[in-house]
Amino acid sequence: MTQAKRHIHLTRSTSTVRWAFAIAALVLIQGCGFHLRGSNETLAHSYPLIDLKCDRKSEFRMCHDLSTRIVAMGSSISEEADISLNVSRVSSKQRAFTLDTDASAAEYELRHRIKYELLDKVSDQKLAGRIVERQQIYRHSASALIAKDREQENISKQLDDAIIDTILREISLVRLATQQTTQ
Repeated sequence: MTQAKRHIHLTRSTSTVRWAFAIAALVLIQGCGFHLRGSNETLAHSYPLIDLKCDRKSEFRMCHDLSTRIVAMGSSISEEADISLNVSRVSSKQRAFTLDTDASAAEYELRHRIKYELLDKVSDQKLAGRIVERQQIYRHSASALIAKDREQENISKQLDDAIIDTILREISLVRLATQQTTQ
């Protein structure tokens, strides 16, 4: 066997051994019952029932997406819940970020901002709350206005999804932190 063929054979053997170890490790981890816990399980465990309130009709899309995600994560939305998630001050702003040589906008910044509060309705205590903000910059092409509108809508949806993820993660952690301090 030549030196080059021996090197290729050793490289293939090494990668095969690595794959075998990786598969064996995954089988062992799965076999012992280990699994990662995400916010899906944590939210449903922390808040089986939650009351979702939005201040204005302009927040319909955000509240609809938020309620859909809460239900998909295993919690139920009910006015009889002891915990209330209040969403207010939803705002979306777009501004020119950079300019072209002809003074037209080359890039835009899209910024979404939401204020939320998590309230315990029994004790009338605020458990959590803050303003969550996300922004993204995107290029603008004056020759592709239809594509620009679609791109802006996609970016807007991504920003909303990121904000919803942050809110759900934070409220899940609030209950876990309270349970740990009381124990």
